[in-house]
Amino acid sequence: MNKKEFTDKLRLYLADADSKIWQDSELGDFLDEALKQYCTDACLFTGVYKFSPDEKGNYKYPSDWLGFKVGWNEKSDTLIPATGRELFVLNQKNQKVSGSAQYIFDDQYDHGYFSLYPKPGNNQNVKFMVQDNSFGEIFDNSFGVFLNGQYGTTLSLNSFDYSGEIYYIKLGSFEEVTDYMAVIYYALSIAYLADTELASSENSDFWKRMYRDRLSAFGRISFNNSGNFAAGNFY
Repeated sequence: MNKKEFTDKLRLYLADADSKIWQDSELGDFLDEALKQYCTDACLFTGVYKFSPDEKGNYKYPSDWLGFKVGWNEKSDTLIPATGRELFVLNQKNQKVSGSAQYIFDDQYDHGYFSLYPKPGNNQNVKFMVQDNSFGEIFDNSFGVFLNGQYGTTLSLNSFDYSGEIYYIKLGSFEEVTDYMAVIYYALSIAYLADTELASSENSDFWKRMYRDRLSAFGRISFNNSGNFAAGNFY
């Protein structure tokens, strides 16, 4: 099912065929949030991310990142998830310790980034050779790197080596979801909390229980078939 089909199904359950209560854009937002929650709880969609720092020495999560499963440093030693507070207790100068990474934690200053302890390396440095425009345009605007109003060629680039990789829970697409009713149930629980004339915490709780029961049932089916729970977090 694509997102339009999800929206139509959700609208059917809400009995709002004429869009008197909810607009498509609102239902789309509910579905986006429900898809994210489902992918996080079910752990069905996973990715592998091989990482190295950016030009500022920072590590950025992939755009479809939802949660950490397991990771390794460049020596194939397991990375341990931690919090910044835990590492502060371990070593108050943890941001200055260098070496092979042992811990991974969310960057407390930049959302969407993570940090490693110890730090695998120093900041990357990039230097540019900027053209001299005193004699007119030497290169056209499609050449080189734009810097401070001028175009230039790269003089040197010192990049980090491979720092490790992460096996992570990722955000899937609507088309990838096979148990679409789980997403619909969670979207219904959100819709009934919205500020409308049909707002009802009782209805919201009912659909959230339906969502949780469906995930738990899926987990039991997966366990019976494979011997391992494969539906993620259970309530």
